[in-house]
Amino acid sequence: MLIFDRLERLVEDKGISKAFIASKLGKSRSLLIDWKKQKSQPTQEDLIVVADILSTTVEYLTGQTDIKEKPISNTGDELSTLDKQLMNAMLGLSDDQKRFLLAQIEVTLKQEQ
Repeated sequence: MLIFDRLERLVEDKGISKAFIASKLGKSRSLLIDWKKQKSQPTQEDLIVVADILSTTVEYLTGQTDIKEKPISNTGDELSTLDKQLMNAMLGLSDDQKRFLLAQIEVTLKQEQ
């Protein structure tokens, strides 16, 4: 669920208009009003685009964390969209599922060496 207050604060802090965000989403400004009134919710793709525009994370926008800043990869570059999608997909996993997935990744990496 989008925490609209966070979106509004970031929009104000960054000096970006809601109309600009709507245009980047390819949608009308009324969509953001619907989000505010909770008549509709943004899609995961919408959240990713909005987070990128506002230099924050989907997790911050949805209230899963209080950390506003985007994470930086170990190369010093921002995470790719695919990296963000993978991270978002892992948010709902249990610790056991995360351990299993990590073990699968490690096996895959060893096979590539």
